[in-house]
Amino acid sequence: MTGSDADFHARFAQRERFAREVRVSLEIAAPREWVWSVLTDFARYPEWNPFTEAVETELEIGEPVTLYVKMPGRPRVVQREWVNRVEAPERICWGIRWALRDAGTGALTTNRHQLLESLGEARTRYTTWDEFSGWLVPLVFAIYGGPMRKAFAQMAEALRVRCESLYAAGPGAGG
Repeated sequence: MTGSDADFHARFAQRERFAREVRVSLEIAAPREWVWSVLTDFARYPEWNPFTEAVETELEIGEPVTLYVKMPGRPRVVQREWVNRVEAPERICWGIRWALRDAGTGALTTNRHQLLESLGEARTRYTTWDEFSGWLVPLVFAIYGGPMRKAFAQMAEALRVRCESLYAAGPGAGG
């Protein structure tokens, strides 16, 4: 990350107050670069991703990302977040930061991380987690905690199935 990129990412630093996290990790039988190509092919998300049905972004630090999110048992929600970290083919992160200007307190800060770790020639560990902090966190988890955990697990499993099936089909199968 360049200096200005690191400064932008720092704006989304988590606070300690009301900190919570949702995390899922699994192994995928495909090379990291292959998984990265599927993970960042946002145009094809409707074909496989049950959690984030669509994404609109240029995937550049400081740029918006519009997410069309569907959690189990909840209506579809459109969220606007900001890309604050991109390290191809290893990590992407986007998040939000809501603060009360007068009080200077953080109402809600979130960061959705997606990390790919190479485990060998054709194996990758995918870990996704969302960090939450701020005084709205108890409310967010009361409403969305259970569905969010399910949605993260469903999305990770769908990514695994998508990557492994495309990798098994070989080059030219599409990402």
